[in-house]
Amino acid sequence: MKIRGVHHIAIKTRQLEAVESFYRLVLGLEETTRQHDEAGLRSIWFKVDSTVILMVERAPATSPDPTAQEREGRGFAVVAFAVEASARELWRSWLESKGHPIVRETQYTLYVHDPDGNLVGLSSWPTRAETRA
Repeated sequence: MKIRGVHHIAIKTRQLEAVESFYRLVLGLEETTRQHDEAGLRSIWFKVDSTVILMVERAPATSPDPTAQEREGRGFAVVAFAVEASARELWRSWLESKGHPIVRETQYTLYVHDPDGNLVGLSSWPTRAETRA
């Protein structure tokens, strides 16, 4: 069981188009995908290098249990580390045994808060090589 690398970095914003323009036009990052939900454009993903993705997400207007960043609607949203899918339950047990309960999860990612309240993810999202295998 070990961290394999940084999977993605997500930044929340209430100015999705302006932030998208900055990362795409000013910094020259390559846009890889756009995610939509019932409210419209939810996130834009940019390729940073061969392994790291920067994700710019629309900030929610409100949240039932917001962190400081969510309350302000800007800044870093999550740092997600790549882990093996087969180690997911080992990670869950380890984190909970260390006093860091899972605060949210998706099919591929477990989320916990660090001691300062920042959201940290352990993600087994398949890489392109894994999806082709």
